[in-house]
Amino acid sequence: MGTSWEAGPLVARVSAAAGAGRTREAARVLGDALRDRPPDQASRRELVLLLAASEQGDEALRWCDPPGTEADGPGDDATAWLPGAITVALERGDFPLAEGCARLLARLRWDVADPARRSVVPLSVPKLRHDIDQLRHLQGLGVLGPEYSRVIDSYQAVHDRLAADGPDARKPLDTEADACIAPTYNRLLHIRDTPRVARALSDRWGPTAVEEQYLADGPGVVSVDDFLTGEALDELYRFCLESTVWFGNRYAHGRLGALMQDGFSCPLLLQIAEELRDALPGLIGDRYPLRQMWGFKCGPEVPAAVTTHADFAAVNVNFWITPDEANTPTTATRRTTARRGSGRRGARRPSHAYARSGDPGRRHHRLHRNGSSRVGAWQESG
Repeated sequence: MGTSWEAGPLVARVSAAAGAGRTREAARVLGDALRDRPPDQASRRELVLLLAASEQGDEALRWCDPPGTEADGPGDDATAWLPGAITVALERGDFPLAEGCARLLARLRWDVADPARRSVVPLSVPKLRHDIDQLRHLQGLGVLGPEYSRVIDSYQAVHDRLAADGPDARKPLDTEADACIAPTYNRLLHIRDTPRVARALSDRWGPTAVEEQYLADGPGVVSVDDFLTGEALDELYRFCLESTVWFGNRYAHGRLGALMQDGFSCPLLLQIAEELRDALPGLIGDRYPLRQMWGFKCGPEVPAAVTTHADFAAVNVNFWITPDEANTPTTATRRTTARRGSGRRGARRPSHAYARSGDPGRRHHRLHRNGSSRVGAWQESG
């Protein structure tokens, strides 16, 4: 996520209002003023940020230009300028504002009824199979009603037609031929409410020892068991099971990805980032601000080294949250860790800290910190 506009001053004002406990009041005053006169671009953006910071997402949406519109002039599509605000908020350590903006951006990109206005993601066999399972799970929890039985049947029919062309078959969503699933495919139907917990990081590992080992080890690799507390692990696992944020299906072997700006964000994830920053002051601290968070879901058959790659990051923290009983004997004992040069002249050599809760299995979730603001922190090479 980069900055294509001068987000700093607006983010600073919003952060100051939040620090004084005045975001709701400031949003009300500015909103009233803008209703009495034609809103200028900067004021309108500031109001959106104030509303996002004060958890007034529905009201913020009403002040956002949706994708493809130019109500306030060329380029004021909110999906174009919100990433810059998220980047600056993360650099400042304002996690509540970053989360509010990320949630808002995800809703603008994915929570729209018209599929033509949602970001384009092709149909794939693994993605359809995943969505069928997730919709059934949400229906079983009562999150989705009985009317979704017909939707799930339609997904199954589309899946079966596509699977006839092979397990790796892909095709664009045809809003006419696939009209039965077009209103819901790659739609942000549900994000599980996952608040902060009493403590996210477990006390069963020592941060000081981890820092010393990481900094002393040339490749910069440390493995930690029991990384999260039981409560945090269970809540995060449920967040990943229930949240319909798995839009990234460009990866091989059926892997699906989710990014912060696409809905992979909740107070608990930001709490983990916050506690890591404080627990590892010599490794992370204020030196390396959080740049990105993402998660991956892997299919049942993934080659051993399929995810061997280097990221553009000063420090990566990766952790696995799949229950042990979900792992087969081969996946439960296999893990490959590697470091490669980034190929960028003058770049910091990427190093990785691996933190593990349970054995690595079908899902791993990654907090990603990057020492350079000039590259997209979510970029990967594999």
